[in-house]
Amino acid sequence: MYCKNAFPGFNLETLKRNMHPYYLEKDEAKPGVMGMKYEVTQDVSVTFWLLLAIYFPAVTGIMTGTNMSGDLKDPQKSIPAGTIAATITTSLIYFALAILFGASIEGAVLRDKSGKSIASSLVVASLSWPTPWVVIVGSFLSTFGAALQCLCSAPRLLQSIAKDDVIPMLAPFARVTKSNEPFLGLLFTAFIAELAILLGAVDDIAAVLDFFFLMCYAFVNLICALHSLLGAPNWRPRFKYYHWSLSVAGAFLCFFIMFASEWHYALIACGLTMAIYKYVEWKGAKKEWGDGIRGLALTTAQYSLLKVEDKDPHPKNWRPQLLILVDGKYSKEMIDLRSVNLLNLAGQMKAGRGLAITVGFVKSDNLHGLKKRADDIKHRIQQDMLQARLRGFGKCLFFEQHQIYGAVSALYQSVGIGGLRPNTVILNFPRQGENENSVEQLIFAEQLIRGVQYENCMIVCKGITDFPKATARLSGTMDIWWIVHDGGILMLIAFLLQQHKVMKMKMI
Repeated sequence: MYCKNAFPGFNLETLKRNMHPYYLEKDEAKPGVMGMKYEVTQDVSVTFWLLLAIYFPAVTGIMTGTNMSGDLKDPQKSIPAGTIAATITTSLIYFALAILFGASIEGAVLRDKSGKSIASSLVVASLSWPTPWVVIVGSFLSTFGAALQCLCSAPRLLQSIAKDDVIPMLAPFARVTKSNEPFLGLLFTAFIAELAILLGAVDDIAAVLDFFFLMCYAFVNLICALHSLLGAPNWRPRFKYYHWSLSVAGAFLCFFIMFASEWHYALIACGLTMAIYKYVEWKGAKKEWGDGIRGLALTTAQYSLLKVEDKDPHPKNWRPQLLILVDGKYSKEMIDLRSVNLLNLAGQMKAGRGLAITVGFVKSDNLHGLKKRADDIKHRIQQDMLQARLRGFGKCLFFEQHQIYGAVSALYQSVGIGGLRPNTVILNFPRQGENENSVEQLIFAEQLIRGVQYENCMIVCKGITDFPKATARLSGTMDIWWIVHDGGILMLIAFLLQQHKVMKMKMI
């Protein structure tokens, strides 16, 4: 055993010794050597990622300028310049401190986080002048100030999220006091902070705490890259050195650090993020600022439609794309069972796949309030499609008595887009006892004739009121009355129905 000067002064030899990695496992005094009682040992296993997690909070203030954008005179100029200047300045200071300490202090003392080798004191405090209390008090005030800053900003951020109704369950935190202070948010933030303090081992949760920052930075980068790639009109970056590849690289780096440090916690964090997003999508209200996912969906849909050629598919690839024609005059009080069961048939044929467009025909000679009536009928059709578990689009078509022929023809020619057009029409057979000159008879005849002229597969349903609902479970057989040259489509319809849970137990 021998004594060694812990502070030999600035020395390049000391710097060279401290430049090499020196990771220790728990209870080790040296790499691969377990420590004795009187030796200073590591209380946790040390890795590069653990040290990065401990250091990372020191560089998490890059969003401060953005949070203060309302107080800046010229945010679009001040935020980029200020953020970059602050990042460069702090990086130089941290780098200079690392070099200074590495060249002036023995490595064993630097790795002794509890200060046992120097009478349980702080390394930097031992070097301070004129008294160690300068560093101790300064560290306390700095930590206390940073904590107060978080306790002031976090409740306001929580209150803003609750006020925007992004997550409905946070609605109570939208309330503020008479002095416009988010008191409930402050209590909740203080409660979470107190839980972390009471753990008494911040190093154990350092990596998890960093995930909150990393997830935030990763998705900010992804959103910026997404808006740039999609050319969103509401995304207008003014910083001349910005490029979407920088955002992609930043997002990749954030996810890489997460999975490299604690991959199982990273999976949990990503899972929770997706769960929150789906909850917001399911329960959250639609806001005027929209979201980037909708822009991505629209761009993907446009790309896919352009890739689908507008020509007849090969017979082997043919699948029914449905156009369901219903009587659209029913309302919440008057439900047409024939129209509802027509949707049940379509839903069991499609099983949630492919195109399905439902059009409600409504005869109306009064154009007053037409849009509101159309919205009500369209909403009713979409509700019935939802109950029938038929995914698709609902529309409403108004026509006057003299417009029957032109309305049906225009519908067949205009419905769909590009290569995604209906090729199969499902309609009801007219009720018995109807006059041959009635509107229902005329519409049926026109729908049938025009459908054949435009080379659609026509499925005419008779006695559809007895068709089973989507919740029924049937067994037995499905009988097919074979028709020469047209038996293939009948067999296909029976097969498609058999794929649904309702008809799965039936034999053809």
